Amino acid sequence: MNLRDARRAGVRDGDFVEITSRRGKAVAQARVSETIREGTCFLPFHWGRQFGFYKAANNLTLGARDPLSQQPELKACAVRIRALGEGQR
Repeated sequence: MNLRDARRAGVRDGDFVEITSRRGKAVAQARVSETIREGTCFLPFHWGRQFGFYKAANNLTLGARDPLSQQPELKACAVRIRALGEGQR
């Protein structure tokens, strides 16, 4: 996530964070960088739920599909990020 966004959210590099959308939540370890655009974050979606239910980026994304190809919209959604305490990981 972007450095300025992380500061506003009280997140430091390496903190575990909860990422929530209107559809669900995920838990991940934050990587803070100035190279990612402010107002955006990135969460890999390659592993699915094999490492735990709340590790899946698909928990957050839209269920919308292209009407012709039926390709799901998996690339973008609005989220909130908050740092988790030691006992919440």
